[in-house]
Amino acid sequence: MAEWWGGQVDSRPRRRTGAISVLASSPSRVVHVREDPVGFWLGRLGEGSRKSCECDFRKFMAWLNGRAGWVGVSPRDLLLRQREARMGLRDEFEVVDLLHEFLVERKLAKNSNRHTHSAVRGFFRHNRLALPDDPDWKIPSAKPPTIPRLGMSQLIQLINYAGLRDRSWMLVKWMGLLDNEGTIYICNTPTVADHIVTAMQEGVCPIRLDIPGRKGTENEKNFFTYMGKDAIDALKKYFEHERGWPQKGEPLWLNKYGEPFTITALTHGWLKMTRQIGFVPEKRGSSTGTRYGYNTHEMRDIARSHLHLKAKADGFDLDCAEYFMGHTSTLDPLKYDRFYEDEAYMLEQYRIAETHLNIISNPPVTTEEVKRQKQELEDLRLQVADANRLHAEVAELRQALQEVLDKRVSVA
Repeated sequence: MAEWWGGQVDSRPRRRTGAISVLASSPSRVVHVREDPVGFWLGRLGEGSRKSCECDFRKFMAWLNGRAGWVGVSPRDLLLRQREARMGLRDEFEVVDLLHEFLVERKLAKNSNRHTHSAVRGFFRHNRLALPDDPDWKIPSAKPPTIPRLGMSQLIQLINYAGLRDRSWMLVKWMGLLDNEGTIYICNTPTVADHIVTAMQEGVCPIRLDIPGRKGTENEKNFFTYMGKDAIDALKKYFEHERGWPQKGEPLWLNKYGEPFTITALTHGWLKMTRQIGFVPEKRGSSTGTRYGYNTHEMRDIARSHLHLKAKADGFDLDCAEYFMGHTSTLDPLKYDRFYEDEAYMLEQYRIAETHLNIISNPPVTTEEVKRQKQELEDLRLQVADANRLHAEVAELRQALQEVLDKRVSVA
């Protein structure tokens, strides 16, 4: 089925050959422009990035086609023009200036503009006609960044509100410190899903999850993490009361049509829950890119911060948290410290973390709860002081009454 640009995503594995761009000083090296450059570009992106990058590029093309002299220009036409620019027949910065103008006009926050800027340039780069750099130009920022609003108490509310399926993936994602891609990977990869089901049936806890790297390090810098008690309990309830135990080769989670769970289903379901519970307004934002501060990725930030604040005091190694999150590139770039190869050590460290990540069976005491408890203690202290004062007054009255009675007896 053809997409908006007239082609379709081609995600077949490719063998890389040669350089990705042509030097302006080498006009004899002509870059071949494909009939469906958008499909080629999107096919080279990860599933988690594909939709958002396509959306950003489509907005740029819609804006561009509304300008005089650019009506009807297709993505392929853009590449042909850039190829001519590489050969000295056009201004090489023509598209760069248009992209900059587009970002200024739409008046969005810096992170939104940065993402669009990267997506559009990525389209040219993947098609081996990279736009020239303009290092002195700064990405505009017409709005402040979205403030993260998801906290521990809101996360627990969402988990308790969710149905069996959504509660289970949320807890697996939370306890594994996984991103969306990692969550869907363990769901739809037969070997991993089968391993989880078998381990659950054998009573293993925690269960190891092997992930083939993140983002640009897939199948290059593999890592592993675990899922603990709360996640296993939630997944078991989902299997036994709703889905049924997966057969060999089947995904962990299914959508309402009985099909494998996807990142789109995950993110849309999450947004729907945040609306139903009242965190996000029912009224839709002005665009599909509207941010509310309740992104699923915030779960990783909360988990990492929670382990720093709570588990570290119990002897938890924070480098293990970085490893469980898949931050292998920044953790030890030169690979001298291979502590993660000691599986017994990693398991021991996760067990420390697990006690703090079991936020359903062992809810953490929040700052609000601490304040409430302190206030209750203060109220109790005042009540005790009042009781002691009354007790002393009663003792004095009793003594005075006794003295009066003694005098009357002596007179009689």
